[in-house]
Amino acid sequence: MSKHGFLRTQKTSVVDAKGKPIFLRGVNFGGWLMMEAYFMHAPNLAQQIFEASFKKRHGSKALEELLEGFRRQFIKEEDFKQIATWGMNSIRLPFHYKIADNSATIGYLDQAIRWAKKYNVYIILDLHGAFGAQNHDWHSDSLGKAELWTKKSNRLKTYELWQKIADRYKDETIIAGYDVLNEAVLGDAALLNEFYRELIKAIRSVDRNHMLFVEGIRWAQDISILEDFS
Repeated sequence: MSKHGFLRTQKTSVVDAKGKPIFLRGVNFGGWLMMEAYFMHAPNLAQQIFEASFKKRHGSKALEELLEGFRRQFIKEEDFKQIATWGMNSIRLPFHYKIADNSATIGYLDQAIRWAKKYNVYIILDLHGAFGAQNHDWHSDSLGKAELWTKKSNRLKTYELWQKIADRYKDETIIAGYDVLNEAVLGDAALLNEFYRELIKAIRSVDRNHMLFVEGIRWAQDISILEDFS
């Protein structure tokens, strides 16, 4: 349990349960629970392209072994300890929807939260690759289309996934909040706002404890189009 209790917003500040201001200083653990090749100076490919190519050449079992080994080694407990040693107090943790939507892999999120508790470092859970992809680029695991926006079924699955995540972690005070979607790219601001409204409703039906981080449109650069979701 975090010694500060649940974080919350107070006007333009983030405060702990006693109203004391908290300044989140930290790092982004990109590339771990969603592969982003540039972290390893490798060609920039959607994760699904890499997985399909590797599976075709080496087989399903080899792919499973590779993914398991990578996830065990890329980030370890000592990395959480190092972050705390540097005086930082937070880690943004990007994840692929496949991680949280699978009982065999959601344990990686559980483990990260246990390590965060041990070293008293806040976690921000970030959905980095949504169903269908939220932008057209490779780092949302897209094949060139943002089908989160063209297929309602993908949005419904995303609402359901976040509801499941929020219900699982609703009592975890070491979680600073949920970054509900990374870098959306679409031309329809009304659709993005509708998505956020429905997603927030799904989360709040099970979890009213955690802060929610809502990013703007066009790679999170434009927040002027966002509605008031409070």
